[in-house]
Amino acid sequence: MHPLLTSLLFALAAAVAGDPVRSATVEGKGGHGVVVLRSDGGVTRRVAAKGDAMQAILSPDRRVVAVVRGAPVDGRWARTALELVTLRDGAVHTQRVEIDQPFIRDLAFLDDARLVVDAGGMHFAGTLLLVDARSGAVRERFSVVEGRGQPEWAAAFERLRSAPAR
Repeated sequence: MHPLLTSLLFALAAAVAGDPVRSATVEGKGGHGVVVLRSDGGVTRRVAAKGDAMQAILSPDRRVVAVVRGAPVDGRWARTALELVTLRDGAVHTQRVEIDQPFIRDLAFLDDARLVVDAGGMHFAGTLLLVDARSGAVRERFSVVEGRGQPEWAAAFERLRSAPAR
């Protein structure tokens, strides 16, 4: 294959998938702030300029960042919204995930393409949501309250949560 064509195909694949992100951190005070993305190419970008980001986790392939945003609820900050962020050609692209529960309690990437979100009320069992990490679409739901017929992805999420921290 011609070297120029190979370079163009590689650039196109990187643009579609997103540029690798070296780190994603929340910088601020009081448990919330802005997310700072640093790429392998030295690009630094800020996300959540309003300072409402509370958590940022990086997908295993380092191409998607799940950003949990918060808002004051009863005098304290609560985790209330979720966005998926990619960095392509140095520009930040965000996709809001529609969560139909009041709070986000926990989340984890199962793999490069799947994110599980534990959402619900402040003091009771809620719903696990399987989210497509590329599109932000909720693919499946599992009610923790009902607890019948737990799907494989929900069981994998529970194993991740109960595993000792590395």
